[in-house]
Amino acid sequence: MTSVHEIAFLVLSGALSCWTWPTADNPCPAANSIKLSAYEEPDLRTKPIKFIDRQSFNSYLNAEVGYEENGFAIFKIENSDWYQIMSNSGQVLWLHLPTVEKQFQSHHAASEKNGNTSSWRVEKIESLVGKGMARVAPEYLKYLRKEDLKTPLLLSKELFAKILERQLNSRLEETKTELPISYIEVSMPCTYKEISPGTKTGSCQPPPSINAYEKPDQSATSNIISMTWANWIGKSFIEPNQERTREHLYIFDKNNNWIKIQVAFGDPDNRTRWIKMNDLGAFKIYNLSREERVAALIQLLESTNRSSTAQKIKELSTEPGFSVTGRTKWSSEGILWGEVNIQDFPACSAEEPKTLMKAWLPYKLNKKSPPILSWYSRGC
Repeated sequence: MTSVHEIAFLVLSGALSCWTWPTADNPCPAANSIKLSAYEEPDLRTKPIKFIDRQSFNSYLNAEVGYEENGFAIFKIENSDWYQIMSNSGQVLWLHLPTVEKQFQSHHAASEKNGNTSSWRVEKIESLVGKGMARVAPEYLKYLRKEDLKTPLLLSKELFAKILERQLNSRLEETKTELPISYIEVSMPCTYKEISPGTKTGSCQPPPSINAYEKPDQSATSNIISMTWANWIGKSFIEPNQERTREHLYIFDKNNNWIKIQVAFGDPDNRTRWIKMNDLGAFKIYNLSREERVAALIQLLESTNRSSTAQKIKELSTEPGFSVTGRTKWSSEGILWGEVNIQDFPACSAEEPKTLMKAWLPYKLNKKSPPILSWYSRGC
C-alpha cells in the first residue's frame, strides 16, 4: 500500500533540537554549522545532491510532534536506515540516519560535556495520531465516517440540538441566569387628546395587580405587584401614540398550579416569586420556542446592563467537540484514520465533555494539507 501522506517523522530531541527551529532565538549557536547530507537515491555509493542546514529546515515538510520537538515528515523507509523526505516544492530526497547521526556527533560531544545530549528518533504516524488532538473545523465534518471508513456519518439535527442544550444549560448555571419559557401578554387601552396642532397628550389605563409569593405556597409571604415590566421582568413594546400598551411578562418555570417569575426590584439574589395560575384570570400564557427563549434572555440581559453575560449566550455553538480515542487504521487508499469521540463540548472547555457517539476522521487529506488530527504541544 502506498501512503497518501507521511508515515512517520524523523525527530530531533535534546540539546541541539533548536536546529529544527530556525526562526527561534538560538540557544545553541553550534547548530548553525550542522549540515545534513541529502541523497537522490537511498544509496551511499552516490554523492549527496543537497546539504540541509538549520536555515533551510522549513523548506521541507515537517511538523512539531513533541514539546518543542520538530521532525522531518517521512514518506518511505528503506532498509530501516534510509528515510525519504520531501521539500515544500515536491522534490524527493533521502536521509541516511547513521550519516545524519555522525554529522551531529561532534556537536553531541560538545553538548555532552555540559550534561546534554541530542538524538534522532523515528515517531510513527499511528503513535502521533493515537495520542493527538482533533483540531476540527466545521468544514471537516463532511469527512466523518463510520467504522468501515467509507460510509459517511451524518450528524442529525437532534444531535446539534442536544449540543446546544448542554452548552446553554452550562452557561446559564455559570452566569446564574434562567431561561424564560413562556409569557403573559398584558395590553391596556390608551386615550389621547390634541392640545395643540400636531401635539397630543394622553394616558393609558394602569395594569391590574396580582399577589406574588416567595414560595409556591399560599401561606408563604407575599406582596402585591403591578402586572407591568417595571415590576415583573419582561419586555415592553412602546410605539408613538399607541392605542394600547403591550407587554410580555416572562414566566421561568411551572409547578402544578403555580408559575415562577422574576421581579425587577429588591435583592438581586432574591427576585424569584410565584403566582397562582388561578389569579391570572383572563390573561393567557403563550409558550416560547427554543430560539425565542434564547432571544428573550439575551434581550433581558442587555437591557439590565449584563451585556458580557449576553455575549456569552450569543457565542454558544452547536458545533461538536472531538477527542481521539487512540485507535487508528489505514484505508485501502493509503490514508490513516483516527477514531474520535464526538462530544457536546470542545476538549479544551472548562466543562467536562460528554461523548455522544464515535466516528472516524482522516489524519489529513493529502501530503500538503494541514492535519485534521495532530499533536500540539501548547495544548488548549
